[in-house]
Amino acid sequence: MAEFEKAILAQSAPFMLASQAKQLIQQELIKGCDPVIWPQPVALEPIYSQVMFSREFPIEPNLPLVTYENKPSIEDIIRFKIWISPDQPLDWLRAELFLKQLASVKSRVGLEIIGNQTSVCINLLCRRDDSDIVEAAFSGKLKNHKITPIEPDIFSTINLAAWSNIEFFDYYPAGPYFHLLTCSEELKYSPFESLISNIAQIPSDGLGICQVLFQPTRPENNWYRNVKRLTDLEYITGQISNLGTIQRYAQQSPSADLHNMATKMETKAHNDKPFFSVALRIAVLDTRENQKHLRRISVFTNLFQHGGKALGYLNDLDYKDKISIYQIKDMFTLGISFRNGFLLNSSELSGLAHIPPADIFENYFTSFDVLEPLATEKIDLGQGVLIGYAQIANRQEPVCIPDKIRPIHIHIIGKPGKGKSLLEKHTILNDINRGIGVALLDPHGDLAEELLDHIPEERIEKVIYFDPSDPNWVPIWNPMAPIAGQDIGRTTDDLVGVFKSFVTGWGDRMEHLLRHGIFGMKHIAGTSLLDVYELQQKGSKAGEVNRKLILDVVNSEVARQFWENDYLKYDASDFGPGKHKLSKLLTGGTVSLMLSQPHSLIDFTRIMNEGFIFIANLAGLGSEILEILGGFLVSVMHMTALGRSVIPVEKRNPFYIYLDEAHRFVTDSLEEIIAETRKYNVGLILAHQYLKQFTQKKIDALSNTGTTIVFNVDTRDASYLLKDFQEKLQVKDFQELDVGEAIVKIANTITKVKTQGPVEAPQYNFKQQIINNSRRLFCRPAEDVRKMIAKRMDRAAHPFTPLVDTDPQEIRNKAKKRIYDEFTAF
Repeated sequence: MAEFEKAILAQSAPFMLASQAKQLIQQELIKGCDPVIWPQPVALEPIYSQVMFSREFPIEPNLPLVTYENKPSIEDIIRFKIWISPDQPLDWLRAELFLKQLASVKSRVGLEIIGNQTSVCINLLCRRDDSDIVEAAFSGKLKNHKITPIEPDIFSTINLAAWSNIEFFDYYPAGPYFHLLTCSEELKYSPFESLISNIAQIPSDGLGICQVLFQPTRPENNWYRNVKRLTDLEYITGQISNLGTIQRYAQQSPSADLHNMATKMETKAHNDKPFFSVALRIAVLDTRENQKHLRRISVFTNLFQHGGKALGYLNDLDYKDKISIYQIKDMFTLGISFRNGFLLNSSELSGLAHIPPADIFENYFTSFDVLEPLATEKIDLGQGVLIGYAQIANRQEPVCIPDKIRPIHIHIIGKPGKGKSLLEKHTILNDINRGIGVALLDPHGDLAEELLDHIPEERIEKVIYFDPSDPNWVPIWNPMAPIAGQDIGRTTDDLVGVFKSFVTGWGDRMEHLLRHGIFGMKHIAGTSLLDVYELQQKGSKAGEVNRKLILDVVNSEVARQFWENDYLKYDASDFGPGKHKLSKLLTGGTVSLMLSQPHSLIDFTRIMNEGFIFIANLAGLGSEILEILGGFLVSVMHMTALGRSVIPVEKRNPFYIYLDEAHRFVTDSLEEIIAETRKYNVGLILAHQYLKQFTQKKIDALSNTGTTIVFNVDTRDASYLLKDFQEKLQVKDFQELDVGEAIVKIANTITKVKTQGPVEAPQYNFKQQIINNSRRLFCRPAEDVRKMIAKRMDRAAHPFTPLVDTDPQEIRNKAKKRIYDEFTAF
């Protein structure tokens, strides 16, 4: 070869090198960053090809473009609900270590944040054969949090119509894949704060979803080496394009003397940071303003840059052109993908897949799944309410529930006759003798009547004995009465929730009509469930009067539309089911008189704040009426507890609600009650015999009580409860308990106790005096109530005048003067 030709080749070699480097980089550029939607589910991990660093730059020929996967069945998938602990701060190192431990899963894992203004939940999704690894990794690095399986799966409750009304973004990064995504060190705080804030603003009939899927890359695919080599090649390309021929030594790596490039390479391709293939998508379903809410929840993605560029995305329209709505449903339900994922190491991934701290939720009214905080310091079990004695060596030590743990609620479970009621009796009397306010709902009546024998003389003026089975005296209490500080919509939801939980034959139309009826009448002073019943009598004069009254006062446009137009379109037969359900409550007996009159002499706000003793003897009522009435009482106490938000924390006197046979009174809102009431120093004591008396959702909620007291239980319950006792026990430990023995978990302390023996009956009691006081102050003779109701029934023929004083000062003046009339409270 002529010297001239050799010189030309020598001079052009670097540019030829740059051209081939660009070709190779371009080929790798689209891996995980390609917005192509495939017709079938595909692997998250892109096709791997080895990048060679040589002058030839060999490229593997005929590689497939994508790897198709079989769609899993719904039975293959398991979701875990994450219960967030206030004791677990956001720790980016722990978050990454959790992800590193998932490097051995066989398939993908998903982190989901799902909810609306009613509640927000955080879930983990995985294949069932990976669930052991996921649980082990979670308990190892995020041990203050807790996960429980979700049955049924939350997505199984979403109908196809809602899926058809979905809008979503599916994100992908700007290439090339070996560039860095914003890491946790740069984020510092959880990016989910704005996400959760905006999900919490989605209406309760809609749903917001954020789903992050991630799967470790196959061990035989050396993405580390590719990232290093492509980083070098990118540098070479840039240098040659800008500077021309450069000089370097054969032994010198292109990045070896360049600090920034070395840092970038070591951060992305770090030997101790495993690679994952990742998919990120957000969605909004079934709202009237899907696009608005989708844009709002997408804001958090602006915190992430990939190689200095914002993330790109495909939307639902892009997908609907390629795949069916059934496949879109499967994307979210089964955690599948119709695109390759993008490549992130564990540090990068932690920014997208971590458990947000509990304090993110504090400023929102939406509920969320939170573990009640466990005391980190050693708990003094010698102070508080005594529940029994533990045998320690040769001595007995008292075991008490500390006052600071009480508001985190108590769960008592055990077979009949094993000592639950006696324990309740001791703890109630302990509270009463300490001047603490309590409420007891007793479906059998024995415990309620026994307590009356033990009320000390100095407390008898603070007792309200509530007996709705007494044929001669009617308790004057109205669940429709307004609750201070509580929204009418929220209280309406709670009352409807009671019907829904305890009434059979429930349907959507009946719920719709009943909800509007209760919501409308609650806007009018002095109304009762009888007024709601009248609304269900389509065409009646009383119903028409009530409808017009609602239109005079209601300010909800949706409600006005219903009463002006929709109500008139229904046939009388459409109102039949709701009317029949209400008629059971309003036909005959003391309960019907109580619920048909409009007044409330029993004020739960005062009961809670001033330490009253409310004893409800619900024996003698039919099963359905008992459960509905008990549900009403629990609902009103729940709403009253929330109303304590206006009281300074230090002035919220403790108040405890005892629910004997708790499953007969609690609705599906048990999770909310457990999560919300403890903030206001109101604690529940929930006693029952078997876990099967509750739904799985309620059982999960019971796992979050601060104290669990287990008497002798059956094998099934013992096996389930083991996990709550840190698996330090065996099934036989629960089954071998004698009468009066229990295994107790108070916060993180577990011990076996012998509960106290029978309460000695006092020589004198004030039982009859208490009953007489309650009748005088909080009840009215049945005949008087009948006359009052008859007078109200004549209202349809006259202009409406509220039957209750609406001026608080006038009410106070009457109370001061001890003027007796049907409106005087206490």
